[in-house]
Amino acid sequence: MAQKNDRWLDQTGMNIIRIVIGSYFLGASLDLVDGVDQTALLVPFINIEVADLIGSTLLFSLSVAFMTGIFLRTTALMLALFVLCSSIIQNFVAFDLGNVSDFWRDLTLVCAVILNYSNLGRREIRKASVLARRARARHIFAKENVTPRRVTPENLSKRPVQRDIRNALFSSSSLYSDEDSDNIFANI
Repeated sequence: MAQKNDRWLDQTGMNIIRIVIGSYFLGASLDLVDGVDQTALLVPFINIEVADLIGSTLLFSLSVAFMTGIFLRTTALMLALFVLCSSIIQNFVAFDLGNVSDFWRDLTLVCAVILNYSNLGRREIRKASVLARRARARHIFAKENVTPRRVTPENLSKRPVQRDIRNALFSSSSLYSDEDSDNIFANI
């Protein structure tokens, strides 16, 4: 029994850690905190305003999906690849020794994202989603074979108590006359 509670606590702890990591990337996508440059991957192909819009939207949507646990493995890998590739381009295309600490931070966060799902089994991955939890039908198997048998209801003549109750009810209704029908408490 204690093992089941430990697993439940582990799952809750992993969900909280995933929400904290995802909230960091969410803040980075909204430019609330210093983090990975969302435009680094897209600037060589499109202008900076569109690259910022697309990169921020991509990082925001991946962060929200990662936080909620929707398609956890796929979302975590996509988020990790986006952050790692953006960090490599941002910090090592124009190499400066001071950029190593920013790359180290991003690499640590990528490892945290990957570790968040790597130790979960198939059952825990299904439970990891914060939003899409649904009950699953379980198959219950009998330990012994059950042979069906026909059950017939008991004969009504064998039940004298019910017959006595019915007779008492019918006889009590004849005690009241029509003139007392207005006052149901007349004979009390």
